[in-house]
Parts: sequence; C-alpha cells; structure tokens
Amino acid sequence: MLLAYAGQLGKVSNNTAEVMALYWGLKLVISMGRRDVQIEGDSKIIIETIKGNMREAWAIKGVIDDIMYLLTILNRSDLNHISQEGNSMADDMAMLGLKVKGA
Repeated sequence: MLLAYAGQLGKVSNNTAEVMALYWGLKLVISMGRRDVQIEGDSKIIIETIKGNMREAWAIKGVIDDIMYLLTILNRSDLNHISQEGNSMADDMAMLGLKVKGA
C-alpha cells in the first residue's frame, strides 16, 4: 500500500518539511494499524539523522525524537535514501501542499 497526503506548513526549511512529512506519515500509518513500513526519502540528511548516523539540527530535534519513538511502535521499518529523481511523487505532493488552503 502506498499512502500520500499533502498539507501546508507555512514558511519552513526543506529539512523541516521533510521531517514533518515523515512524522505525520508515521502517525497515519500507525493509526491505520500498520506495523511493517518501508520509508523512502530523498533527504539524505534526514534519513541519516534518523538512522543515528548524523546529529540532528536543534530546530528539528523534538520532531526527530518523536519520529524515533514512533519507529519503536512498528514491528519493522526500513528507512532508505532514494534520489530526488526517484521520488517524483513526493515532489508532486509538495506542490499540492503549496496549494492547500488552511491546512
């Protein structure tokens, strides 16, 4: 199953947007009762931070901590970096999110 959604975050950095998308995606998956998840992202910084290979920026530390907790709820989670070219759906959803009003 592939899930997608879009929403507005206001003026935030691309890293904050990536982290928030992952956070809300994990919350959605868990609320649906799913426990085996494959996560793909085109932000190597975010993927490596969540894997524990990089230190998070202070501005997103709280959300990273929340993501780490949500990952413990899952039975299995594969977290992989993919090229931006291979993640065109995320780009499409980001463009849609810019058009969503009041989200």
